[in-house]
Amino acid sequence: RHEVDVGNARLDPATGCVTGQAVQMRYLFDPDVPQELLDAWEAALFAALDELNAEWAEDPAGLRASYWSQELSTREAKSLVKRDGPLLGASMGFILVFVCVVLGGFTCDPLRSRVMLGSSCALTTALSMSAGFGVASMLGIPLAPVSPLVCYTLLGVCVDDMIIIVDAFDMSAHPRLSISQQLQHGMAFAGTAITVTSTTTFFAMLTGASMDLPTISLFCIPAAICVVMVNLLQMTLFTALLVLDARRRHAGLPDCVPRGCVRSKGAAAASSFGHPSRNLTIEQVQQQQAHYGLSKFLRETYGRALLRPVSRAAVLVAFLGAFGAAVASAPRMSTGLPVQETLPDDSLAKEWFQAIDTYWAGDSLMDVSLVVTDIDLSDPAHMASLNRTLQAVAAFPFVDKVSRNWLDEYQRWCACLDCAPLVTHGLHGPPPPGLGVGARAATRASLEAFLADGSSHSSCRSPAASPAAAAK
Repeated sequence: RHEVDVGNARLDPATGCVTGQAVQMRYLFDPDVPQELLDAWEAALFAALDELNAEWAEDPAGLRASYWSQELSTREAKSLVKRDGPLLGASMGFILVFVCVVLGGFTCDPLRSRVMLGSSCALTTALSMSAGFGVASMLGIPLAPVSPLVCYTLLGVCVDDMIIIVDAFDMSAHPRLSISQQLQHGMAFAGTAITVTSTTTFFAMLTGASMDLPTISLFCIPAAICVVMVNLLQMTLFTALLVLDARRRHAGLPDCVPRGCVRSKGAAAASSFGHPSRNLTIEQVQQQQAHYGLSKFLRETYGRALLRPVSRAAVLVAFLGAFGAAVASAPRMSTGLPVQETLPDDSLAKEWFQAIDTYWAGDSLMDVSLVVTDIDLSDPAHMASLNRTLQAVAAFPFVDKVSRNWLDEYQRWCACLDCAPLVTHGLHGPPPPGLGVGARAATRASLEAFLADGSSHSSCRSPAASPAAAAK
């Protein structure tokens, strides 16, 4: 069965024809139809719509067809996960370049560079995501369109932890400390910091997982598990790679070359970084760290400027101003996410939602479904109670009397098009008066026209609607 609805419909008094700017066709399928047949029908429909849209693509006033179904929305939402693959790859590449520069500083010296160490960010992220989503899968948590966002969260966590560990390791450099001792001093600070922050993030994610909104819970649960995996890998895998990189630098080997290869000609200068020379002072060692310039600025310039009375007043005024603006704009914040915003830009379903908003704005019927459980259809008391409830609900004036039998539909068809007298009372109208021979002939002709249109007929919202009413 299918239904036809006209958007922005109106009845031309001169011609008696119903005109409109758009046509919506609803197809209702038997739930017992095999899924293979439905998929084949939908594939053929897509091909026909593509051919139709391509035929009228050059004409600005040409036809444009769109399509929507519940199955299509589900598939389109799932396809977003695959389509975001290139964007995730580009983001990963940018983050890798950033972390390599931050860890090794702006240098072209292969002895001082830390590209290999920075590239381990991708390894840590990939391993933590694999482990986190694997555990989530064991717990029965499915992948969702928001699942790729976990990658961005883990990239930020990984980069932050790496910078903290490397910076603490470099700042622990001392002429009398070995690499192992330097790692112990650095991890005493960095290990505590990243573990506390990871624990805080984990419990924050678990708080979001308890929300009833599935989009948030399906994101928070895998993200919480992945954060724990990141912390474990940073405390084990990355610290091991950091020690290997420090030994490589101490041995005078260029970056991306494992320790044990041919000794570089610059090995004589290797004692200036990595494992510090015993002839250098602590200040000289700190001056060669990647973040020495930034730390010096924050310590000597920013710290002093921030403690001035003028700076204190400026910070307080700026904070109060930003807070006041946020409070004032909070009531105007929009809530909710339209369904079309979760679909790809080139989706036929998104075009369908846009057409509905354009041509049926404020004119679309709202579908409300009632499910009554634990009912005994053979119990007269149950049926009487249910009928009373349904009659009370249908008595509201804003409930549209949608016909469910051909008699009511024929009556509405006649009332809308004024094609013949109302001869059927159906479920909602009074009994008809006696009819003459001429009226019977007109009624028979209109009934034959009604049955011959393949159920693609127009109908008004009420049998009493005038012919000039907007038709559907």
